[in-house]
Amino acid sequence: MGKRSELSFVICCDVDPDCPTLGGVRFDVYKDRLMWNGLTKGIPKVLKVFDSVKDIDGNHAKVTWFFRSDEQMKLIYEDYAWPLNEFRWLWKKLESRGDEIGWHPHVWRWSERNKCWFQEVNDEDWISNCLEEGFSSFTNTTGFFPSSV
Repeated sequence: MGKRSELSFVICCDVDPDCPTLGGVRFDVYKDRLMWNGLTKGIPKVLKVFDSVKDIDGNHAKVTWFFRSDEQMKLIYEDYAWPLNEFRWLWKKLESRGDEIGWHPHVWRWSERNKCWFQEVNDEDWISNCLEEGFSSFTNTTGFFPSSV
């Protein structure tokens, strides 16, 4: 009998609000609450697919889910870790099935001049503060340091 082939793979999913093309809020809207249908409706459907993928021992596929905790969440929801707090039931369920909860920060910044969100790449102090506050809120909310970022 031949040698058994093995295939290793990693499944990572960013937990983001819905994009404008899928009914989400446009990038030129400042404080409108974002849509999260991909999270509330999509993740349960995706889990059914992941649960159907089994390894040789019958274990389902494990996933790393990257949740937002950043300045944009703070400005819109008054909480850096709003997705983790609002959807605690979901990440606890994901964690209980053996999945990993990771941190997924954005450095989106609002431009008053251009009236849109943009990716900040120049203001190192602002970026540093955004990341420090997002990380601190993530760990305070979850009770652990993320292994994956």
